Amino acid sequence: MAGEVLRKIHSLSVPIHGDWRERYFNVIGKRIDAYHTKGMPFEGSDIILAYLEQNSNLTAGRPQRLLHGDFHEGNLMFSDNGELYVIDLFDEGFGFCGDPWYDFRLLIRTAGTRFI
Repeated sequence: MAGEVLRKIHSLSVPIHGDWRERYFNVIGKRIDAYHTKGMPFEGSDIILAYLEQNSNLTAGRPQRLLHGDFHEGNLMFSDNGELYVIDLFDEGFGFCGDPWYDFRLLIRTAGTRFI
């Protein structure tokens, strides 16, 4: 049911303002810089950062659609008659549009840790 709602959200076209790779790394790059200057290092962070750098080309040319921006179980509500509502749209600097895969980042968890 939640997947169907997310599919509907992602089916809506939005005005595109540049390539997704450029837009994504403009936002994420600032977070990576902040991690380097103010973050708390953790084991394996170098592997994650190297992966992002070495594979950034995979984000080029990706489709851009309407995003929820904060799609996870905490932002799903059911009415008394069982209808699903998705709440709390969140703009993380992408103007509510980008690669639909971006909405899946909060669903990928290992031992409660969220990845970028």
